[in-house]
Amino acid sequence: MPGTVLHLITGLGVGGAETLLLDLVRTMPDTEFRHVVVGMVGGGELRDRFAGAGVRVQDLGLARGWPDPRAIFRLRALLRGEEVAILQTWMYHANLLGTLATRGLRSPPRVIWCLHAAALDFPRYNPLTRVTTALCARLSGRPDAVVANSEATRQYHLALGYRPAEWTVIHNGVDVQRFAPDPVARREVRAELGIPAGAPLVGLFARWDPMKDHASFLRAAALAARACPTMHVVLAGQGVSRENNELATLLAEADEALPGRVHVLGVRGDMPRLNAALDLAAVTSVSGESFSLAAGEAMASGVPCVVTDLTFLPSLVGDTGVVVPRSRPEAIAAGIVRVLQLDEAERRALGLRARERIVAWFSLDTMIARYRELYRRLTTGRLAP
Repeated sequence: MPGTVLHLITGLGVGGAETLLLDLVRTMPDTEFRHVVVGMVGGGELRDRFAGAGVRVQDLGLARGWPDPRAIFRLRALLRGEEVAILQTWMYHANLLGTLATRGLRSPPRVIWCLHAAALDFPRYNPLTRVTTALCARLSGRPDAVVANSEATRQYHLALGYRPAEWTVIHNGVDVQRFAPDPVARREVRAELGIPAGAPLVGLFARWDPMKDHASFLRAAALAARACPTMHVVLAGQGVSRENNELATLLAEADEALPGRVHVLGVRGDMPRLNAALDLAAVTSVSGESFSLAAGEAMASGVPCVVTDLTFLPSLVGDTGVVVPRSRPEAIAAGIVRVLQLDEAERRALGLRARERIVAWFSLDTMIARYRELYRRLTTGRLAP
């Protein structure tokens, strides 16, 4: 019978860690390990996609932002009922809850923490997040292994005082079969959005969050439009809509420079198609980001990226994109113009090099192989020094 890996995560909304978990559990063969996913809060846009992949999904019924000690006992009951061999917790709140819930169990599962953030701007977060992060540093020696999604993430948490028994760096993995150059999707998406076939298209695919810095991106797009007057912009992500009052103010300014050429799509379920339609992807994050799955998916689609000089982003794109300073619209605009003013053959070659980089180093198959090897070591008791 396959060993059970129970994944504990805050929720199943649309986000990088949530998407990564979905790819992991629906792609890893279940002959050796069976996966169960538990959300601390209920609902979430991805919940049905987990269930549709045949993954057992549960939730602890917590209210977001409110600690509830009863969650410990609910999780302990699930750990016993599912006969869990490995408890894998995703991000700080789940790391803390999972560690507390396993204390005192007669046959506790092996515990893996997953860290997917770096360069956190703590004043932007509520006090509970700050307290949780500090408590996790104090408890970081308890899990059997801590997985960081980049070396930058590991170094950042070392500076915060994390001292785990075992560090493992496992990069986020991109499904290079789903995310790939697709000329048909490129034509279809552009036709759907009313974008001419030859018009440059720049995308920012990120949830609405100050750390993603939509403001700098939209100001940069307005500046870049002076040099690239046929340029279009597309935004997609959780909370990205014209009904968002803060974003609407930024969009009003961008619409003046790009009249009728800013497309706001919100949450979409066809990200491979949208990426295939781009000429350039942007990641303008100012904090919190370590390994940007959005950048990796664009690169796998044969699209070069302009990224900020934050943590792992420069290492991710290497020489296949442009790195710019954070919070600097003029510099971001210059990076956008630099790529868009390449001739079509040069831009396509740059995008193909970006895809080759993802296939070689950051594919979903590579990530799954690393996790499978970690699961095997933990369940056989052979931990790395």
